[in-house]
Amino acid sequence: MTQASNQGIQRPAISPSTIAIGIVVVIGAILLSVAGLYTDVLWFDHLGFLSVLSTQIFAQSALFTVSALVFTLIT
Repeated sequence: MTQASNQGIQRPAISPSTIAIGIVVVIGAILLSVAGLYTDVLWFDHLGFLSVLSTQIFAQSALFTVSALVFTLIT
């Protein structure tokens, strides 16, 4: 597109408070995920089955990676 065709289109301004709220929400979601994982590690370690948790995490990661690659290749 040329510079002349973009002159009539204005992007809405995003306020700093909206950006701050978004950052806080993302950080909160990350902290909740890490807290859940840490709780699982403590629980499985206490039971003596930490290898089960690591196998589960590895399997989920591998399935996600393979699925993402297949989806990328077919689209």
